Amino acid sequence: MEPMLSHFMQQLLSQELPMLDSADRARVTELLREHAAAGGGTIETQEDLPGEIRQIMDL
Repeated sequence: MEPMLSHFMQQLLSQELPMLDSADRARVTELLREHAAAGGGTIETQEDLPGEIRQIMDL
């Protein structure tokens, strides 16, 4: 199975997620799962993230 996030994006999210409240963290996780379930490819850059995640994380 192809990884959902590139190494760079894993690092970015691991640094940024703790700054979000629990509801936003849960929503980001849900959106990433939906992306994977829909057959989305590996997220390599911030621009590849679903729009709602970019909005939540203010990217």
